[in-house]
Amino acid sequence: LAILVNGRVGEAYNLGSDESVTIAELGETVKRISRTNTEVKVLSPDSGAAPSYYVPDISKASLELGVKTTFNLEESVEAVLTYHRRLRDKPVPGPHSPDT
Repeated sequence: LAILVNGRVGEAYNLGSDESVTIAELGETVKRISRTNTEVKVLSPDSGAAPSYYVPDISKASLELGVKTTFNLEESVEAVLTYHRRLRDKPVPGPHSPDT
């Protein structure tokens, strides 16, 4: 909300945490929390290379807008999955629905 209200127009702000995570770890976290059996497969041109870590630089949002990390990765994934499940399960009004 701080970015929507106080962010500068045309500026990009990274959100997340300063917790490092590999793409494979992120995939496994989503798989575990969503309770699916989907195989997590990270495709890389250098299969023998060390895993790449993703750490968003949130310093701009923190310094300019006072944004602080509130949720850890697992809590964030759970919240996003819950949100999308609610959207998926919400009835869509149609020509024969009582909402129209």
